[in-house]
Amino acid sequence: MPDEHTENMKNTFLFAALLASAITSQAQPIVVAPSATEQPAQLDPAERMKSLVILRSLKTETFVAPAMSAAMQITVVINGRVRVAVQSDSEGNPVDWLILAYSHRDLATSTSEVIRKWHFAPVKIDGLPVSAQTEFDIEFRGPDVVSISPVMDQLEFIFRNMGMERLEYRPATLTEIDRIPLLLNVVHPRYSTAARDQGVRGTVEIQFYIDEQGTVRLPAIKNADRFDLAESALEAVRLWKFEPPTRNGRPVLISAVQLFDFGNVAKDLTEVTKVN
Repeated sequence: MPDEHTENMKNTFLFAALLASAITSQAQPIVVAPSATEQPAQLDPAERMKSLVILRSLKTETFVAPAMSAAMQITVVINGRVRVAVQSDSEGNPVDWLILAYSHRDLATSTSEVIRKWHFAPVKIDGLPVSAQTEFDIEFRGPDVVSISPVMDQLEFIFRNMGMERLEYRPATLTEIDRIPLLLNVVHPRYSTAARDQGVRGTVEIQFYIDEQGTVRLPAIKNADRFDLAESALEAVRLWKFEPPTRNGRPVLISAVQLFDFGNVAKDLTEVTKVN
């Protein structure tokens, strides 16, 4: 039978819709008890760093441009946009990606087809390679002009795509969804008794998406005081499962941020969820 803390977390999870930055004042932290474990086996530092995924701007070294389909050219579609989140491994190769928004479905499809051919400059922290993740805006101006750039402000992205370039698909904001999706599968991050006794403390923020099936997609480290704690938090979030988020009864994609607070002696907490 689930314990009381797990049930509380399932029923009270708060998430951050990153496109709705104006609602940050609504944050109401929720707390759950820690999950004490034995000290995990120590891996080689370089191998541990490779398992991390951090939010970091990626420099594109090889970019294969997506193309407008013949059908789009026939219907005289000359402009369009796609936003995509891309995760690269420690060598700069794309290993996963998620289409976040698009003005035309065909453009999203053609973008997905070429991402595996891209390559990025490897990202390093303290000289050690890590996996990294970022978002790109791809702009189509006619059949032969395609540009890629780092993400602009989320709200600016929406406003620029109104009217002639209205988006067919984008993440739903916090105020648009029918209700906060329930967290169906709770996995607590590891926080060893040895780490607690040694006074290991720190907070970690994990950014991720919840897709139309309630699956966690592309979790990555947004901020972290310690990378060992970040590794534990990232492993836990990867295993979470939600009920599908909906808008007007239809499943939608949303973006979320989870804050973990390890070693909060005053309240004995390891996890705190807040609106970003």
